[in-house]
Amino acid sequence: IHVHGVMTSAAAEGVDRDGSHRLEAYLARIGLEHVERRCSFPLLAAIVEAHLASVPFENLELHRGGGSVSLDETALFDKLVLRRRGGFCFEVNGLLHAMLGELGYQSRLVPAFVFANGGFRPVPTHVLLVVGGVSDRPGDLFLVDVGFGEPALEPLLYATDGAEQCTCEGLRSRLCISEGGDVVLEWFQEGDWAPRLRWADEDYGTLKGAPDLASFQQYCDQVTAKSIFTEKLIMTRLTRHEKVTLAGTVLKTTSPRVGGTKSILDLSAHEPDEDKGNGASGVEGEAQPPSNEATQGTHRVRETRMVKCTERVRMAMLEHFAIGMSETESLDLSHSIRADSGIWGHL
Repeated sequence: IHVHGVMTSAAAEGVDRDGSHRLEAYLARIGLEHVERRCSFPLLAAIVEAHLASVPFENLELHRGGGSVSLDETALFDKLVLRRRGGFCFEVNGLLHAMLGELGYQSRLVPAFVFANGGFRPVPTHVLLVVGGVSDRPGDLFLVDVGFGEPALEPLLYATDGAEQCTCEGLRSRLCISEGGDVVLEWFQEGDWAPRLRWADEDYGTLKGAPDLASFQQYCDQVTAKSIFTEKLIMTRLTRHEKVTLAGTVLKTTSPRVGGTKSILDLSAHEPDEDKGNGASGVEGEAQPPSNEATQGTHRVRETRMVKCTERVRMAMLEHFAIGMSETESLDLSHSIRADSGIWGHL
C-alpha cells in the first residue's frame, strides 16, 4: 500500500526485526520488493532513487517533546521501516549502509564536513557512503548519499578528477581534491561551482578499519544537542520531478526539482473565524486598558491558532510524507515558529 509512493503501515505488520525478513521489509518500504537482487549498478541506482522518494530527510524526533536519536541498528530499522518515519543523515545513510551490506554490496561509512556560512564546519556533522562490489562495474566505487536534504538522485562515480556528473534530475556535481588533500563534493549553482562536503582522501576500496555506525553517535549527539536541527522542523522528499519541503510551518514544492518553480504555502496563516468567540473584542476607537477578560481572550486566540496550525502541519506530514498521525501526536512547533525564517531556506 502506498501514499505518494510511500508504503503505509499495513504492508509491514508482523515483520521480524531481527530475522531474515529485514531486507524484504526495507525493499517493500521503498517499493522495490520485486526487483532482481543482483549487486548491479542499475539496482544500486534504483535503490537510491526509491529511498529518496520514500524515506524523508527529517528531524521530527527533535520536535516532539524532547525526543532523542539513537543509531542502534534495531532502533533505526524500527523507526524508518516499521514505523514509516524518516531521519537525518546518520539515520537514513546508516540504514541504507546496513541494507546494502545485506544485499551483498561493499559499503563504507565516511564522516564528512558540511560547507555552511562561507566555510566548512569544524567537526564532521554528516556521513555519506562509498559503495563498491558492483558486479557490472568491477573496480569502480560510487558515492551514495540519501541524507543531505538535497543529494544527487543517483550514485556518483567516485572519481576525483573534477569531471562533471549530471544525474537524472538535472543536478550537476563533481568531485575534486582540495589544496589540503581532501576530497570535496561540489555542485553547480547560480552559474558557478560551489562546495558542499569535504572528507579525507583515503583508499575506500577496502573495508579494513572501516567505522561502524555506532562510532558516529558522538557526532549525532552534537548535531541533536544544539544546531539548526533543533531550531526548526525540516522534512524533504525528492523525486526526479519535484522536491517537497516542510520547513517549520512552510510547505514548499519545487517542480522541476532543479531550477523549477516554487509553490509556497504558509500553514501558520490563520482563518478569520479563528478569532471569533474568544472574548478578545473591544470598543472600536476607544482606548481601553487590557482587562483580565481581554488578556485571557488573547491567550485563547493564540492557543487556538497554534492548535489549528499544528493540525495543518500534521496533515501535511501525512499527505506529503506519509508520516502517520500517531507519530506526530506530541508535535511541538514552538521552536519552529520562533526560528529565523531563513533557516532551511536553501531546501
